[in-house]
Amino acid sequence: MHWDRFLLLGSILTGLVGGCQKSSPAYLGAPPQVVEEAPRASLNQSSPLALLSSMLTAARAGDFNAIARAQDLTAGKQEITISDVQRAERDWGNRAQQPLREKVEKALQQGQVKAEQQGESATLRVQVGGALGSVQLTFVQIEGRWYQHTVP
Repeated sequence: MHWDRFLLLGSILTGLVGGCQKSSPAYLGAPPQVVEEAPRASLNQSSPLALLSSMLTAARAGDFNAIARAQDLTAGKQEITISDVQRAERDWGNRAQQPLREKVEKALQQGQVKAEQQGESATLRVQVGGALGSVQLTFVQIEGRWYQHTVP
């Protein structure tokens, strides 16, 4: 019959699929660059309130490596990547959010942060006023340390 055509088509398809498999990492791009961490700010991860205070201090100092380490997406990672640091900078370093961070810090210093903990997760609510009303931050406990819950 036409077996020779099927064999030819099969070898062409095998060549195409094999070629894609060899070059597929190029389509995905290079892996994220690992960040050389300088000695980072000391993070107090003993409680959600302590961690929030540490993160606010790190944000004031521009230490986004420390903030990246305090987010749950980096828990257990040996090294952080530039993507981790950029996420921390977007979340905590945005100049437009500085007035909001100042309100959160003031409320924290005055003991006006409401904490609700259930097992290994906690929610902190801060009344900031204005149209926003309140800010809610979620934290999770992983292997005895608290981390800010972040969305990838």
